[in-house]
Amino acid sequence: MTMTLADQAAMTGQDGRVTEQQPERAKRRTFAKAYKVRILAAYDALPEGSPERGALLRSERLYHSHIEHWRKQAENGTLAAGSTGPRRRGRTRSAAPTKTPTDCCASTSPRVPT
Repeated sequence: MTMTLADQAAMTGQDGRVTEQQPERAKRRTFAKAYKVRILAAYDALPEGSPERGALLRSERLYHSHIEHWRKQAENGTLAAGSTGPRRRGRTRSAAPTKTPTDCCASTSPRVPT
């Protein structure tokens, strides 16, 4: 496999040594719901079209698409100020164990000795 200069630069550490490890993929930032509400309020408090809005986005390292997405969440009611942190994906496990088909049948019909 041919290594390009970009590949070599990506595999070179701060000390100039070449490593065999690939750099880790960057992780997406997650924002707490309280943070989203606070930024939306600050953004909306500024006059429309003012350079301060851009300055706010730059200082927080955000894009206008973040504001649009958070505004839609607020309109849909999925962005509540009382909630904390990002929501976990997937189903939550219930505290009560689920019954298996054999448990269901065993509890409804008594066993008759033969």
